[in-house]
Amino acid sequence: MRCSSVTLVRKTTYSLIISYRFNAAFVLLTFALAASALADSATWKMNPSSGDWNTAANWTPNTVPNGPSDIATFATSSVTNVVLSSGVEVNGIVFAAGASVFTITVGPSDEMAISGTGIRNDSAEIQNWEILSTLDFENSATAGEDTSFLIEVNRSHSGIIAFFDTSTADHGNFVIQATRDQIVGDGEVFFFGQSTAADSTFVINGGAANPSQGGIVAFINNSDAGNATFTANGGTVSGGLGARTRFENVSSAVTSTLTATAGLNGGGGGRIQFTDHSRGGKTRVEVLGNGSLDISEMHTTGVAIGSLEGDGVVVLGSKNLSVGSNKLSTTFAGTIVDGEGFSGGSLTKTGLDSLVLTNANTYTGGTTLEGSATNRGQATLEIDNANGSGTGSGPVSVLGGALRGRSPSPTRTMGNLSARFCRLADWVSPRPALSRFKKR
Repeated sequence: MRCSSVTLVRKTTYSLIISYRFNAAFVLLTFALAASALADSATWKMNPSSGDWNTAANWTPNTVPNGPSDIATFATSSVTNVVLSSGVEVNGIVFAAGASVFTITVGPSDEMAISGTGIRNDSAEIQNWEILSTLDFENSATAGEDTSFLIEVNRSHSGIIAFFDTSTADHGNFVIQATRDQIVGDGEVFFFGQSTAADSTFVINGGAANPSQGGIVAFINNSDAGNATFTANGGTVSGGLGARTRFENVSSAVTSTLTATAGLNGGGGGRIQFTDHSRGGKTRVEVLGNGSLDISEMHTTGVAIGSLEGDGVVVLGSKNLSVGSNKLSTTFAGTIVDGEGFSGGSLTKTGLDSLVLTNANTYTGGTTLEGSATNRGQATLEIDNANGSGTGSGPVSVLGGALRGRSPSPTRTMGNLSARFCRLADWVSPRPALSRFKKR
């Protein structure tokens, strides 16, 4: 099967996803064979006898949509809370024009696979899903527009949504719950293969118990975040870790917006993590409070992102963070560090926009400004810290663009500067002493 090529060593949860992939396929196949005489496309009745998806009498014709070619259609109905009572696979789900507002629940002991066209919503209403087990999008299935997914956690189960192959989250809205006790894990969303988050929105909640993990959205293989928006919230109690948006293998953040918020009541901050050979693309990154961007697990020399802002923490490890591919000028008032046990982390500013650093930083591998001026702008790095070194303890190299900021002083410094092109007029008066410049 397709998932046999997926290498998921570090995360036990990922192995469980793959195990689910095989086991659920067997369960669904077994059920489909047993019910093949009844399975077919059908429309949910206007006045069904119950909210059970798996009761044939609730559908017209009298059959349960449960097969890889079946389409389940929902129109107007007096019963709008629909619950699976056993595993189901469908090609697609259609909410017809004028349909009621439905909530479809995938319960703790059930699974659903959507393996064809996916969800199509023509109703002009937001259609809702509650996930307490696993919802699987396969092949080119889409999560649709005006769809809302709540990935839930209770005392015995946690919800998981997995996107495989070339499936897409489309314009869906996803809220991922986190642990409120110490019994189970948190809500999770995984993208495998070449699936994409497209234009969706994700709110990932941090841990709400001591101890507890936060929810996670993880990109594996060659999947990507598209133009989606992700907010990884901090934990809400001491011992509650922040949620994560994580990129592994050769996945890409593309043009997404990634935010990591601060924890509350002593909780850990939200986390944005780039690992392996993953790519930042033109993503917009914002980290707040003890929220963090961490690139220390990269297996390459580093990662490039579109822009950086906020007042949180950036952990470089020994890697290079390159900022400036999305033409967005930003201010970063947080702290850039190597991280515990690391040294040699570095920062590079590129692009046709500006990055302002307003805090003291401690990374040790140096700072590089590169890029030439055009009629559209130039790469600009502005150092406006009040104390300490805005560029850490390493050297500052200007290969092009404009270096701006406040003059170094006994309490406001930067690394030793070498410059191929450096316009002293760009420096706020008084200028730094010429002896600080070493021409390349």
